[in-house]
Amino acid sequence: MPGPFMFPWVNNGKATWVQGFSDGTKDQKRTDVQRQVHLYDLASATDKIVHTGRMAPSFFAGDTLVWPEAFAIDTPTKLTAVTAQGTPVSLPAALAAADGSPASASDGTTWAWTGVGHQNLYAWRAGWPAPVMVVEGGAIDWVHVAGDVITWTDSTATWAADLRGRAYTQMTPQHGGTNSHGTAVVVSYPGPDKRSVSYVFTSAGLAPLSCPQ
Repeated sequence: MPGPFMFPWVNNGKATWVQGFSDGTKDQKRTDVQRQVHLYDLASATDKIVHTGRMAPSFFAGDTLVWPEAFAIDTPTKLTAVTAQGTPVSLPAALAAADGSPASASDGTTWAWTGVGHQNLYAWRAGWPAPVMVVEGGAIDWVHVAGDVITWTDSTATWAADLRGRAYTQMTPQHGGTNSHGTAVVVSYPGPDKRSVSYVFTSAGLAPLSCPQ
């Protein structure tokens, strides 16, 4: 299939991905890259394009389909959402005001995103008066959420933060990545013999992570 990375996501009988498309131009240096958000029904094998624009990978937050979008060239992205049927829907004020959000994730209750230029990691959940800064710094990407645990990868390793104690820890010797669904988290990283090392844990029932005194 044509276009840049697709990053598919599946939830409750639906799949989504963001896919670039060709507009006939041969200029490979264009910065105004157009992409389309696909919403695919697995039962009926029906694909629907719900939006076209400049966006990062889409994901499901519960039954809501969300993606970060830049509405003009060289402007910060904003979170945009539609229902599972593709109808536009408003996000809570704390999320609508998030400026940046190029790397974003949610498990339907807890939300996490990076600021402009992948600087700093923020989190918010319903009932909180405002978002909180989880980690300060740059090069934060590949964000995932599993209950109270937020995972991400930077230029050195893969990390996990616990929202209960606002503490975080390194999970891989170097590089690697995670994926999550519900409270389950899959962690993978390159081993010493160049084979991938992977393990799975669940955030449910974990003792709170705390900073050493």
